[in-house]
Amino acid sequence: MKIIIFLFVTLFLNFILFISSAHAAWIKVWESNASQHFVQSKTMKYKNQLPNFWLLTNHNVPDESGYLSYKQKIEMDCGYSQLRLIAQIGYEEGMGLGRSHLFHKAYEEWEEILPDSLGGELYKYLCSKKIKSIN
Repeated sequence: MKIIIFLFVTLFLNFILFISSAHAAWIKVWESNASQHFVQSKTMKYKNQLPNFWLLTNHNVPDESGYLSYKQKIEMDCGYSQLRLIAQIGYEEGMGLGRSHLFHKAYEEWEEILPDSLGGELYKYLCSKKIKSIN
């Protein structure tokens, strides 16, 4: 009986860990010849029509600063189709790994979201998702 309980508890804990890691996965929202862009569902927070989230940008080659990836905290205004950068961290390795450097932490001015752009894809993903969940 103890073996059965042990096996059940072990399977249950493995299942919980699997669900947790799947929930924290990065979701690709945009890709170009030079980079890929991901959001992480666990970082998405909605306050009225203002989702804020972490965006991971993974470059194919290091940029002029020597960083291969960035995590950016972004706030989006779904009502006015605009977004702004709150914070940015550069990483020496891909997918937000390796040494990092926080080099931006301030609210930027709002920028218009252009169709057929990364911002447009983020708008479709985040704002449409929120609208669907309200209905």
